[in-house]
Amino acid sequence: MLSNVYSVGNKLPVQTWNLEEQLGLGFEKFVYDMLCDELNSYFKLGLRIYKTSSTRDDGKDIIINSPVDLCGILNRNFKVNEEGNMTIYIECKSSNDKRISFDKIIGNIEKIKEYNVDYFVLVTNTTITPYTYYKLKNSLSEQNIKFALIDQYYFAKLLLEKRKKIGNMIDISKLPDLYAEYQILDGIDNGQNIYNIYIVIKNFTNKENLCSLNLLTDRNWHSSKDSYSRILNAYESIAIKLTITRNYSDGIKDLLFNLRLGENESQLHIRGKDVELDFEPSFIGEERYKCLQELKEEIENSKFVRVHYIFGEAGIGKTRLISELYKETCGTNIDFGFFVANENYPELVIKVQEFLENKGYLKSSQRFNSLLQCVNNSMHSYRRAVLFFDDCHNASCDFLNAIKSINSNDNYPISIVVCGRNDYSVGDFQFYSFINWCIENTFIKGWILKPLKDQETQNLIKSIINNVPIIILDKIHSMSQNNPLYIVQLIEYFLELNIVEIVNRNTVGIIDPAIFSSKLYIPKAIHNIYQKRIEHLLKLENGDLYLNFLFFLCIINGCMDIETAYLYFSEQNVIENLIGRHLIKLGNDGNIRFVHESFLLFIERYLESSEYLMKQTACLVFEKYNVLLDFISNKEKGKLALWYGHTNSAKGYFRELVKAIESINNVSSYNINTEDYKYLIWIFKLYQNDDSEEELLKKILVSKIYTSLHYFSPVKAIIDCDEAIKLIEETPLIKNDNTFRNTILEQKAHSLFNAGRLSDGELLMKQIEAQWLLNRKSLSPATTFDMFDRLSGIYIKYNCWQIAAYYNKLSFKIARSINDKKLLAIASLTKNKLYLYKNKKITKDSLDFVDNTHKDGSSRRILCSNKISALIFNILYEHPINWKEIFDAALDCLLVAIKNDFATSVIRSYLILAVSSMYLDEPSTNYRRSKEFIDKGINVCIQFGNSVHIWQFYNLWAIIETKLNSEPDYIKRLFETVFTILSKQNLLYLGNLDLSYGNVFAISNYGFCLQSFDFETEFYRKMSQVSYVGNTLKCDYNCSKPSCGFVCQNTTEVLKQEYQNAQKRKLLFVSNKKPVCLQDDETGYFIVIS
Repeated sequence: MLSNVYSVGNKLPVQTWNLEEQLGLGFEKFVYDMLCDELNSYFKLGLRIYKTSSTRDDGKDIIINSPVDLCGILNRNFKVNEEGNMTIYIECKSSNDKRISFDKIIGNIEKIKEYNVDYFVLVTNTTITPYTYYKLKNSLSEQNIKFALIDQYYFAKLLLEKRKKIGNMIDISKLPDLYAEYQILDGIDNGQNIYNIYIVIKNFTNKENLCSLNLLTDRNWHSSKDSYSRILNAYESIAIKLTITRNYSDGIKDLLFNLRLGENESQLHIRGKDVELDFEPSFIGEERYKCLQELKEEIENSKFVRVHYIFGEAGIGKTRLISELYKETCGTNIDFGFFVANENYPELVIKVQEFLENKGYLKSSQRFNSLLQCVNNSMHSYRRAVLFFDDCHNASCDFLNAIKSINSNDNYPISIVVCGRNDYSVGDFQFYSFINWCIENTFIKGWILKPLKDQETQNLIKSIINNVPIIILDKIHSMSQNNPLYIVQLIEYFLELNIVEIVNRNTVGIIDPAIFSSKLYIPKAIHNIYQKRIEHLLKLENGDLYLNFLFFLCIINGCMDIETAYLYFSEQNVIENLIGRHLIKLGNDGNIRFVHESFLLFIERYLESSEYLMKQTACLVFEKYNVLLDFISNKEKGKLALWYGHTNSAKGYFRELVKAIESINNVSSYNINTEDYKYLIWIFKLYQNDDSEEELLKKILVSKIYTSLHYFSPVKAIIDCDEAIKLIEETPLIKNDNTFRNTILEQKAHSLFNAGRLSDGELLMKQIEAQWLLNRKSLSPATTFDMFDRLSGIYIKYNCWQIAAYYNKLSFKIARSINDKKLLAIASLTKNKLYLYKNKKITKDSLDFVDNTHKDGSSRRILCSNKISALIFNILYEHPINWKEIFDAALDCLLVAIKNDFATSVIRSYLILAVSSMYLDEPSTNYRRSKEFIDKGINVCIQFGNSVHIWQFYNLWAIIETKLNSEPDYIKRLFETVFTILSKQNLLYLGNLDLSYGNVFAISNYGFCLQSFDFETEFYRKMSQVSYVGNTLKCDYNCSKPSCGFVCQNTTEVLKQEYQNAQKRKLLFVSNKKPVCLQDDETGYFIVIS
């Protein structure tokens, strides 16, 4: 698709130069008279100038024949050919529009190419686009005809110099010396996305100027011309075409050129959607393919005026279908005109007429006032026009009546396609009457698009997301309602959140599954559609009654039996109308539900965003529709009572849950019911101003965060921490409790670590540590312990072993000072991680200490986690490995973890089961079984937002595919996924290179992969992204840098050594080349389990 015209630097607007009565022939005469005046001295040398006939001039209004060079004519120089003469054709194009389209000129160009011409000059009071300029110049150069453009700014400057005037002259007071603008045309060549950039550079001065163009961002991008340099003559303009392809996606995404115009330098910065890979899903759906082919046949075979309609809900694929039709008929004898029906009807008629004139269906001398007149006066001997009117739900009555007035039996080369929504989100009574008129008229053929089938939706999602995990497939499918737009909006929502990145024009890849599960609400575009539907509903008579029913249904969790619904809400046909508008549905079980879960989420947020609506709804429930109270829990009644303003009743309803919260001594040992989570915020607001409930308020906030972190996702916990800080600031009772505030901040850092945002978590934790160093009372002992323990964990991951060991000793010191066995056990768990690759005895002693501490079952979560760590210890240190025992023990741990909702233990159990399965049984079955556990593990990682282990599953997956002799590119992509996830978590940083974490093994595996498939250059490029203490000189292999030499040589020498290590399957970067590890004998790849 061809983009808009963009300027480099300050935009030079295209101005409307109104010629009034001198438009057309008057303009031609003016130019002719001016040229005769300029050429007066050349007549005696044999020059002749002719003005052609006003009709059938074949692209030339003025002809100049000259035996001598011409200097300064129209501020240009013209030279005779080798034969000692020259012919110049001058075409005068005048218009009150701002630009002349390509179609209006190209026909004349084709005609003059038949003549023996040296120059073709276009003189106009408007201008042309960069694309048109280049195409004209290129087309003419095929016949050795030189092209010169005298557009509005050149022409106005010329007239100013000659003190001449025509029409209402444009303002050139801010005309720069040099100016550049460009357009982009994207396309596909041999399956690769390409971008053709058309640049026009104009010299408005009377002297020569140097212009040069250099590509700066050559990491990702390759240009047909990386550099371009040219001297621009006085008043000259040039057109350049650059063909751009994207080689990589890891460099600067925007396309940058350095543009020098004379003495000034600026950057041509092409950013955003114009050059980034536009995301467009596959065209899928049996019904849509059928509709496309039928509509195509109708248009291609019809000899009469035909009206067609396509109706459907928002995003169902109406416009996309027309886009596919356009692609299939592009280059044939069919002309497409795209119009938006919500425009003013007279203006719309003008646009239709202009389109038909431009395409040759109407004569330009005619003027019509209606769509019917435009259609009935259209003629063409061999072409057919399709007038596509989108958004007809917003059309005026005049437009709808105009469509009705068109006679489908008339012999005119026009097809009309009208499109609009039928989902009651927009449109008035006249539009829905128009839909009925279309459906009932047999001479109008049309289609009402329905949602995709379940399998079609799943196929669409699979075609978009590479290797989509089942949990993501199911969630997107569930939220999409089988609507293609909703699928695309969800994917674009994930793109905005950096959960996925574009791989090519049609697919994306998951790069940050950790935050997927926290995004429970709907994308903004879908929210806006629901918002419009509610606004439309409220415009109806009794609209408030309809909305109230939706609120009531939301309160009882989106399900009401049909008998209750009709018994209490039969007035004004509420049920029937809401079902008819596809807002609720009647299920096979006889219950009424929302049409979709996403609509329930919307209504819930819509209701809770307004205190007025909450109070009004609660009032109606308690005073008029109290039957609803029979369908809800005491906790839900407590929420409604709070909304109603009856605080004592609310406290009564919440009494049982409040007692449970008050009884919490240690939140990690409390048996949490996740169903209570959504009521914690309402209980907090209920007691927010109660001076006697300080401890309760604190426990509510801590419980809420703990529940999010351990039962939902780390990212949700981060959000809850931010909300808690805000609530603390709003609550006088705890506002000045800095120790408690730091407890919440420490929990946020903890959550950031678990979400894989290690750098953010470390920075926040160091901020808290700095406060503690200034004031030891700023943290409670438990929070201080957690701070040290988490800092030890982060430096283990950074392979800064000594720093991690110091923090581990500090955490032990705190735990012993308060004689807390549970904290001592947690410190021992961290010590186990610290020494896992270092010391067998210390690791084993740490595991035994945790077991002995929790023999009484005081923390089943810690005990289960420790048993899994013991299995990892056995895999690394006990030889030969009894894989059957490992498998059985991991299966036992899995059952315990699932039963008790220990998410991290579930994930680690699946990882061990996947590894042990790979070494059990026959290869034909063990790899399949292992991949099943990998799939389950990835799904649980995504479900609980676990970023710590997901890359370990992908690492194992790549090893299995290597064993199966899969395609090298497929194996490489899996290892690349690991590398990308590590990069996002700052785990390409290897600290002091003191091996203490599995990222070293995973990075080495990627290096092994690149080496084994002979990607030496990519090995250097990727491994140069790995950083550690001491490698301050790094090369990014951008060889255009002036300082590249020394840095490149330094880095390359290091990486050449690592490349040799990769050949020998030795661990990269760290000095310990034979660590305690699990290395697959067949492939040489490292298996990572943590």
